[in-house]
Amino acid sequence: MIRKCFRMLFSSCLVLVLLCTVVACDSGLAPGEELPSAEEIIEGVIEAQANLTTGRQDFDMDMTMNIAYSGMTGKVTMSMSGEIAADFSNRELEAEMSMSQKVSAEGQTQSIKGDILMYIIDDTEYTKMDMPGEYSGWQKYTLSTFELDEIWEAANYISAYADLLEDSDITVRKVQTVNGVRCYVVDVQPTMSGLANLIEQQELAADTGLPFDYSDMFKSFFVRYWIAKDSYDIIRATVEATLELEEAGYDISGSMQMTANGWDYGEPISIDVPAAALNAD
Repeated sequence: MIRKCFRMLFSSCLVLVLLCTVVACDSGLAPGEELPSAEEIIEGVIEAQANLTTGRQDFDMDMTMNIAYSGMTGKVTMSMSGEIAADFSNRELEAEMSMSQKVSAEGQTQSIKGDILMYIIDDTEYTKMDMPGEYSGWQKYTLSTFELDEIWEAANYISAYADLLEDSDITVRKVQTVNGVRCYVVDVQPTMSGLANLIEQQELAADTGLPFDYSDMFKSFFVRYWIAKDSYDIIRATVEATLELEEAGYDISGSMQMTANGWDYGEPISIDVPAAALNAD
């Protein structure tokens, strides 16, 4: 059950990271240079993602939700950070995440903190979780074809990403240097239908235990990308979202903020599984 919940959480984070991936008066352009159109940005990013072989990303996310149900009220705050290295060509992945969550209800508060380290090599998953009440040693698990496809579909989001861009209001703002790379600053405002379609394709609404569609919770969702001028790789992305839902007796409201950075696109990535993990039962 813990592994299933973690995999759902991991896939959700991947999608949020990949979704994420102030407008100044100075456009950052050279004399005579013009900003590309939204269509050119879409074509460039889709082509870059289609040729993606390797890459690294980190992310930080904070979420707050107020929940009322059956006369009871509560508040959930969650923070998550992590770093992911992926070799799409060889289907090898390394992910390290830290999570803290606090739940307050009926005058009581419960806090949980945990760290997760995971590797995927071929069809095998190696996981080590440092969480209260959970086994802290390495666990080895052979993934089914369905589970592998589910994970890599979340990580390799080309088709869904294209659909999201094509169903969004896109504004190319200016050129700005971020993480040492000259980038186009692009605002993306997905339609709610486009966002719902993306989440549905990633199967995030499945097995949540909630009696409503996960995507219905988003009232607004705004993304700002910093896209490399020369390669159209996503160098940084920020997300701001508001959550609101009244359904099946639940009354939910909240907000989410996220920042993600990407680097080492196309660079060799060596993923070495610790010996203790390889020797796990």
